Amino acid sequence: MSESTTARTYNQNHVSRPCTRGRRRVSIYVSWSYPAEVGRNPAELDNRFSTMTEVRRVAWPAYEEPRWSDPLQFQQGIAGSLELFFWAWVPFQSFVEETTGHAVPVYQRIDQAGFRTLLDDRVLADTDTLFVFGLDHMITGQDAEPEEIAALREFLQREGTCLQDRPVVHGQGSGHQRVVGGSDHLQLPPAPAALPVTAEEPDAIRVLARQPIDTSRPHPFTVLEFRLGAGSIPAGRTNPR
Repeated sequence: MSESTTARTYNQNHVSRPCTRGRRRVSIYVSWSYPAEVGRNPAELDNRFSTMTEVRRVAWPAYEEPRWSDPLQFQQGIAGSLELFFWAWVPFQSFVEETTGHAVPVYQRIDQAGFRTLLDDRVLADTDTLFVFGLDHMITGQDAEPEEIAALREFLQREGTCLQDRPVVHGQGSGHQRVVGGSDHLQLPPAPAALPVTAEEPDAIRVLARQPIDTSRPHPFTVLEFRLGAGSIPAGRTNPR
């Protein structure tokens, strides 16, 4: 990725984007608590993000340049690995801004500075397409509040709005055009719940990506069966519908 030609800014309030015919306003909402994820004990190996040191060991030598490996320049704990998400989103943000003429804000449920942003009009009022990235762990307790569910349902009543939410549990990604029911969580649960779609349209779910499971390396997820809609599908198998 090429270096930015402008200086980076942080800790500013979002500037509302005007509605422009034919140019969608895209927003990203990350449902984690950044402080809660970063504050996890690295000695506990389960249900936490990797530290940057662990990432460097696994991906060696991809992150051995000083910009990644120098502790005086880049954080080597969990915070460093979370920053990799932000780096990965930049090309998408740049492409969308070039295409639509609108900047793509990234909201966090609780950000680095401790500001809590729920899914309400502050996020939804100037958004046409909303990406909800459920990257947080259930242990941090980021449950969707009733007001947020109501706000999302109202958002989807507007003409032309679209919600793209968390991936389904057996390796496929799904884009929902209606709010899913049956769960009050924003994140990917350790034992994922059913995610029935409230819309009746047969194409309400669209598979955006597939990620097969390596069955030669057993994981608790692969031995569980998850109920999707009316049918029960063993983890790792393709949805037959």
